[in-house]
Amino acid sequence: MENVFTIEYNIKSAKNWLGREKKDVIITATVTAPDGTKENINVLYNNQKTYIDFTALQQFASKLPARFGGGSASGPGGGRNGEPSNPSPTPSPTPSCENLTEEQKIFIATIAGESIGQGSLAWEAVGNVIMNRIGVREWSKYSTATDVIKNTGFDGYGSNEYKKAMEYLNNRTGDNQLYENLINTVMPVHNQTVDDITGGAQLFYSPRSMPNGRKPNWNFTVLTEITVEGINANDFRFYKYK
Repeated sequence: MENVFTIEYNIKSAKNWLGREKKDVIITATVTAPDGTKENINVLYNNQKTYIDFTALQQFASKLPARFGGGSASGPGGGRNGEPSNPSPTPSPTPSCENLTEEQKIFIATIAGESIGQGSLAWEAVGNVIMNRIGVREWSKYSTATDVIKNTGFDGYGSNEYKKAMEYLNNRTGDNQLYENLINTVMPVHNQTVDDITGGAQLFYSPRSMPNGRKPNWNFTVLTEITVEGINANDFRFYKYK
């Protein structure tokens, strides 16, 4: 039987992200080797063709037994429609466990605590709010994401979902697709390499979680509500100062 590597990714999520960014996007795909071994590899997606990071694929293949192509990944490797697998720009490798700093872990785990069940748009938006508070207005004395998280009222920090995420981050194996997707979604927000999908939001709350439908004790007259397309307003509502 011919040795075949399969590549799987969420096409709906990729198209949604592409529509939002209006440019090529980097997503994470799961590559499965003939022996069932799996690896997450970055993919450049532009709605017409998919380009895989061929260097990462070679590194994956080199770890496998020789009968499955171990030691090298031969052939053109092409993406869809026979296109080159290593286009310019080459997608950056997914951060390894060693590359996640303590602040990055706190950032990721806090977002898990706030919104793990809500999907990638909510994760990204919550991350935007954290970053948008750094060093401004009533948060001016906080110079890092960790300072903001620990001192400005993020209930997700230290929650059960936070602890579960932190446990994975501290013992990361790469095989938990939910957390790996979370990492790949919010790290660009932390690194400020993607646009802010909230347009500057610094406050948010979840109507579903508020007792008796109450609102937070904020001065809403000085705030403007921001609608983030794709996020249900019953799940999260976002605001920025006028």
